[in-house]
Amino acid sequence: MTKLDRRKFLLGGAATLAAGATASAVPVSKLAQRHQGYGAAATLWDLQADPRLGEAISTYCTQVVPVLELKWPMLRPDAHTFAFERADAIYDFAQKNDLTMRGHALAWYHDIPDWTKQIK
Repeated sequence: MTKLDRRKFLLGGAATLAAGATASAVPVSKLAQRHQGYGAAATLWDLQADPRLGEAISTYCTQVVPVLELKWPMLRPDAHTFAFERADAIYDFAQKNDLTMRGHALAWYHDIPDWTKQIK
């Protein structure tokens, strides 16, 4: 297996973006191009803003990591609300494109919801 480094990934992604790739321009066998264990971090906003990003991730990566969607403030914006829609949307993107999704720390010192300061 050929090793894919960041430079090759970025060059491939840049070529995809520069070509204005559409679904019909992507090679039939995306799975053959993927390099095991190579992933990308993305926000749902980025994936929605430019479909070419999702196309590049699904072409070259085997996993995706949500940047914000699995953090506490997004999942629990207030003490009475659970909001899984954004995390579910990234998970749906991963499933649709045969990607695994990796999570991260739920509670991070830098990103704790304001409402938690009221807990005693």
